[in-house]
Amino acid sequence: MIYKVFLLLNIIFSVAAQFMLKFGMQKIGVVKINADILSGLKRMAQSPYLWLAMVFFGLGFILYAIVLSKLELSRSYPIALLGVMVLISTISIVFLHESMSLPKIIGLILSTGGIVFLLL
Repeated sequence: MIYKVFLLLNIIFSVAAQFMLKFGMQKIGVVKINADILSGLKRMAQSPYLWLAMVFFGLGFILYAIVLSKLELSRSYPIALLGVMVLISTISIVFLHESMSLPKIIGLILSTGGIVFLLL
């Protein structure tokens, strides 16, 4: 049971890391790949949001490693992937005001169905 809780926490930390990364990069702006790239990298290194994203990625990594010590990779990865995909899509719409089109909805439904079949 604890491994399933750790898998859920891994999903939450992965989603939190992605949002901290996105939020931090929105604050920094576009990092151009040109002679001024060092300036962009310096701004990235100074962003508390990006540091927090790294902490969340690290915590998720540790929890997932613990999960893999007990659960099958062929079961845990699809569950984690589906959880992250659905949460990212939902939270992106609500908090980042990203669009949700019919193709995205169909893609999520088909992905969910495919992963459910993998787990049977």
